[in-house]
Amino acid sequence: MIIEDSNLKEIEGEDVRSESCIIFHCISGSLCLIVGSEKITIKTGQVVYLLKGQMLKILYVSGSLQVTLLLIFEPFLQCLDLKNYYFFRKNSGRIIKSTSYVAFEKFVKICRDIILYDKDSEKKEVILLLVKAYLTGLSHFANETTDSKKPKNANERVMKEFIALLSSPSAIHMPLDYFARILNISPKHLSFISRYSTGFNALHWIDQYTILEAKSLLSNSDLVIYDIATRLHFSNQSVFGRFFKRHTGITPSAFRKERQEMT
Repeated sequence: MIIEDSNLKEIEGEDVRSESCIIFHCISGSLCLIVGSEKITIKTGQVVYLLKGQMLKILYVSGSLQVTLLLIFEPFLQCLDLKNYYFFRKNSGRIIKSTSYVAFEKFVKICRDIILYDKDSEKKEVILLLVKAYLTGLSHFANETTDSKKPKNANERVMKEFIALLSSPSAIHMPLDYFARILNISPKHLSFISRYSTGFNALHWIDQYTILEAKSLLSNSDLVIYDIATRLHFSNQSVFGRFFKRHTGITPSAFRKERQEMT
């Protein structure tokens, strides 16, 4: 999906969770956001990749912002069969300078024209090849620019791995020692690293990702609240309800009703 001139001002200040792989390409202006636990600013000519399931908050949108978004959903991404898929995980949330803005404009125009041209029976295959070529080319350029940077220190690496784990649905609302065990450190040390790196302890981030997933399921699924509580690893629906209200101020049922009325 290609979204041009997206009005990101509408979600300024909100916590959201990406439902697809998102590629931000900044045409003009600037955009400041928090990805996971890191604050980044995207400026003219820069590209940022986000993986599905990542938490983000848009802090500031400049008045002159123009951005094109490419949304790549999981089935399409699997069809691409990218051999360098590790590139997405390695560079997710990092600033990448576009090799050629003119080339990007042409890429978007060609894809848009093909999508709108209904008579082309092979347009899906053409789009797949175009997107694969674009991502492969940009990933090579990104690797050239990012590999030259100094490696992150141990705390930064642990925090990045911790946030990546939190993005997995199977890890939602798991206890602190679950993450510490995977990261091969003590729960106390993980909390120290989190507070040192972000200002918040590890439990804060576990709760934030749990609430985002709960909001997503309440808004975008027909699952009953009991099943949502189970999927999020709560012992029962009442415990989930108290947790949700403590963090949002309303019950899961009230939140779902509000979202349904908005749509």
